[in-house]
Amino acid sequence: MTQVRIIAEIGINHDGSADKARGLAEAASAAGVWGIKFQYRNLANAYAKDANQIGDEILLKEIRRTYLSPEQLGAVAHHARKLNLAVGISFFTPEDMADFGKDIGLFDFFKVPSVEFTNVRLIKHLETFGKLGLISTGTCGEATIKSVLPQIDPKRWVPLHCISNYPVAVANPKLGYLKHLRQVWGSEVG
Repeated sequence: MTQVRIIAEIGINHDGSADKARGLAEAASAAGVWGIKFQYRNLANAYAKDANQIGDEILLKEIRRTYLSPEQLGAVAHHARKLNLAVGISFFTPEDMADFGKDIGLFDFFKVPSVEFTNVRLIKHLETFGKLGLISTGTCGEATIKSVLPQIDPKRWVPLHCISNYPVAVANPKLGYLKHLRQVWGSEVG
Protein backbone atom coordinates (compact mmCIF):
# COMPACT_ATOMS: atom_id res chain seq x y z
CA MET A 1 0.00 0.00 0.00
CA THR A 2 1.24 3.46 -0.90
CA GLN A 3 2.08 5.73 2.01
CA VAL A 4 0.59 9.22 1.76
CA ARG A 5 2.87 11.97 3.01
CA ILE A 6 1.56 15.50 3.21
CA ILE A 7 4.24 18.17 3.35
CA ALA A 8 3.46 21.71 4.44
CA GLU A 9 5.35 24.14 2.24
CA ILE A 10 6.82 26.74 4.54
CA GLY A 11 9.21 27.83 1.81
CA ILE A 12 9.42 31.58 2.27
CA ASN A 13 5.92 31.92 3.77
CA HIS A 14 7.55 32.84 7.08
CA ASP A 15 8.24 36.34 5.67
CA GLY A 16 11.78 36.29 7.06
CA SER A 17 10.60 35.72 10.65
CA ALA A 18 11.93 32.71 12.57
CA ASP A 19 9.03 33.14 15.03
CA LYS A 20 6.52 32.93 12.20
CA ALA A 21 8.33 29.88 10.80
CA ARG A 22 8.02 28.17 14.21
CA GLY A 23 4.33 29.08 14.25
CA LEU A 24 3.86 27.60 10.78
CA ALA A 25 5.58 24.39 11.93
CA GLU A 26 3.23 24.24 14.93
CA ALA A 27 0.19 24.77 12.67
CA ALA A 28 1.45 22.04 10.34
CA SER A 29 1.86 19.67 13.28
CA ALA A 30 -1.64 20.47 14.54
CA ALA A 31 -2.98 19.72 11.05
CA GLY A 32 -1.38 16.27 11.17
CA VAL A 33 0.98 16.59 8.21
CA TRP A 34 3.99 14.30 7.79
CA GLY A 35 6.53 17.07 7.34
CA ILE A 36 7.45 20.64 6.50
CA LYS A 37 9.77 22.06 3.87
CA PHE A 38 11.85 25.22 3.60
CA GLN A 39 13.81 26.67 0.72
CA TYR A 40 17.19 28.30 0.95
CA ARG A 41 19.34 30.51 -1.24
CA ASN A 42 22.65 32.04 -0.24
CA LEU A 43 22.01 35.73 -0.87
CA ALA A 44 25.53 36.33 -2.17
CA ASN A 45 25.09 33.58 -4.76
CA ALA A 46 21.41 34.05 -5.67
CA TYR A 47 21.98 36.31 -8.66
CA ALA A 48 24.93 37.60 -10.58
CA LYS A 49 25.77 41.16 -9.59
CA ASP A 50 25.05 42.33 -13.12
CA ALA A 51 21.83 40.32 -13.60
CA ASN A 52 19.45 42.46 -15.55
CA GLN A 53 16.59 40.17 -16.54
CA ILE A 54 12.98 41.28 -16.35
CA GLY A 55 11.72 40.61 -12.83
CA ASP A 56 15.15 39.99 -11.26
CA GLU A 57 14.95 43.11 -9.10
CA ILE A 58 11.52 42.12 -7.78
CA LEU A 59 12.47 38.50 -7.14
CA LEU A 60 15.78 39.36 -5.48
CA LYS A 61 14.04 41.93 -3.28
CA GLU A 62 11.55 39.24 -2.18
CA ILE A 63 14.31 36.68 -1.56
CA ARG A 64 16.16 39.19 0.61
CA ARG A 65 12.98 40.12 2.49
CA THR A 66 12.19 36.49 3.30
CA TYR A 67 15.72 35.32 4.09
CA LEU A 68 16.38 33.17 7.16
CA SER A 69 19.98 32.22 7.93
CA PRO A 70 21.08 28.59 8.13
CA GLU A 71 21.26 29.00 11.94
CA GLN A 72 17.67 30.26 12.07
CA LEU A 73 16.44 27.49 9.78
CA GLY A 74 18.32 24.95 11.90
CA ALA A 75 16.64 26.21 15.07
CA VAL A 76 13.20 25.93 13.43
CA ALA A 77 14.11 22.46 12.14
CA HIS A 78 14.97 21.36 15.70
CA HIS A 79 11.66 22.77 16.91
CA ALA A 80 9.76 20.93 14.15
CA ARG A 81 11.45 17.64 14.97
CA LYS A 82 10.28 18.03 18.58
CA LEU A 83 6.80 18.22 17.06
CA ASN A 84 7.46 14.87 15.31
CA LEU A 85 7.63 16.45 11.88
CA ALA A 86 9.98 15.40 9.12
CA VAL A 87 11.92 18.43 7.89
CA GLY A 88 13.06 19.08 4.35
CA ILE A 89 14.63 21.85 2.35
CA SER A 90 15.03 22.91 -1.27
CA PHE A 91 18.37 24.06 -2.56
CA PHE A 92 19.11 25.72 -5.88
CA THR A 93 22.88 25.06 -5.98
CA PRO A 94 25.25 22.61 -4.26
CA GLU A 95 27.23 25.61 -2.99
CA ASP A 96 24.24 26.78 -0.91
CA MET A 97 24.23 23.47 0.93
CA ALA A 98 27.72 24.18 2.26
CA ASP A 99 26.27 27.05 4.33
CA PHE A 100 24.76 24.43 6.67
CA GLY A 101 27.99 22.54 7.37
CA LYS A 102 27.37 19.46 9.51
CA ASP A 103 23.86 20.76 10.30
CA ILE A 104 22.83 19.56 6.83
CA GLY A 105 22.06 16.32 8.68
CA LEU A 106 19.09 18.04 10.36
CA PHE A 107 17.09 17.55 7.20
CA ASP A 108 15.19 14.33 6.59
CA PHE A 109 14.66 14.98 2.90
CA PHE A 110 15.69 17.29 0.11
CA LYS A 111 13.58 18.70 -2.72
CA VAL A 112 14.81 19.90 -6.07
CA PRO A 113 12.65 22.78 -7.33
CA SER A 114 11.24 22.41 -10.82
CA VAL A 115 13.45 25.22 -12.13
CA GLU A 116 16.43 23.01 -11.21
CA PHE A 117 14.95 19.77 -12.61
CA THR A 118 17.72 19.50 -15.21
CA ASN A 119 20.49 20.44 -12.74
CA VAL A 120 22.02 16.97 -12.59
CA ARG A 121 25.03 18.34 -10.67
CA LEU A 122 22.70 19.43 -7.83
CA ILE A 123 20.77 16.16 -7.96
CA LYS A 124 23.91 14.02 -7.80
CA HIS A 125 25.30 16.12 -4.94
CA LEU A 126 22.06 15.67 -2.95
CA GLU A 127 22.23 11.91 -3.54
CA THR A 128 25.50 11.73 -1.60
CA PHE A 129 23.62 12.39 1.65
CA GLY A 130 21.55 9.21 1.34
CA LYS A 131 18.28 10.98 2.18
CA LEU A 132 14.88 10.89 0.53
CA GLY A 133 14.85 13.17 -2.50
CA LEU A 134 11.81 14.80 -4.03
CA ILE A 135 12.09 16.36 -7.48
CA SER A 136 9.47 18.68 -8.94
CA THR A 137 8.47 18.40 -12.59
CA GLY A 138 6.43 21.64 -12.52
CA THR A 139 8.16 23.70 -15.21
CA CYS A 140 9.14 20.78 -17.44
CA GLY A 141 7.65 19.30 -20.56
CA GLU A 142 7.35 15.58 -21.24
CA ALA A 143 10.59 15.36 -23.25
CA THR A 144 12.61 16.97 -20.45
CA ILE A 145 11.03 14.72 -17.82
CA LYS A 146 11.81 11.62 -19.89
CA SER A 147 15.41 12.74 -20.44
CA VAL A 148 16.23 13.49 -16.78
CA LEU A 149 14.45 10.67 -14.90
CA PRO A 150 16.74 7.91 -16.26
CA GLN A 151 19.73 9.84 -14.84
CA ILE A 152 18.55 9.70 -11.23
CA ASP A 153 18.45 6.88 -8.67
CA PRO A 154 14.90 5.50 -8.23
CA LYS A 155 15.82 4.32 -4.73
CA ARG A 156 16.55 7.91 -3.64
CA TRP A 157 14.14 10.05 -5.66
CA VAL A 158 10.40 10.55 -5.97
CA PRO A 159 9.33 12.76 -8.89
CA LEU A 160 6.47 15.11 -8.04
CA HIS A 161 3.79 16.18 -10.51
CA CYS A 162 3.42 19.91 -9.97
CA ILE A 163 1.62 22.76 -11.67
CA SER A 164 3.78 25.86 -11.45
CA ASN A 165 1.14 28.52 -11.15
CA TYR A 166 -0.15 29.61 -7.79
CA PRO A 167 -2.86 29.22 -6.82
CA VAL A 168 -3.72 26.40 -9.21
CA ALA A 169 -7.06 26.89 -10.94
CA VAL A 170 -9.56 24.15 -10.09
CA ALA A 171 -9.56 22.93 -13.70
CA ASN A 172 -5.76 22.90 -14.05
CA PRO A 173 -4.16 20.30 -11.70
CA LYS A 174 -4.22 17.49 -14.31
CA LEU A 175 -4.15 14.82 -11.61
CA GLY A 176 -4.44 12.08 -14.25
CA TYR A 177 -0.81 12.81 -15.09
CA LEU A 178 0.19 11.10 -11.82
CA LYS A 179 -0.76 7.73 -13.30
CA HIS A 180 1.25 8.47 -16.46
CA LEU A 181 4.25 9.71 -14.47
CA ARG A 182 4.21 6.52 -12.42
CA GLN A 183 4.28 4.46 -15.64
CA VAL A 184 7.17 6.53 -17.03
CA TRP A 185 9.11 6.38 -13.73
CA GLY A 186 8.22 2.80 -12.79
CA SER A 187 8.14 3.59 -9.08
CA GLU A 188 6.61 5.85 -6.45
CA VAL A 189 5.52 9.36 -7.50
CA GLY A 190 3.84 12.27 -5.78
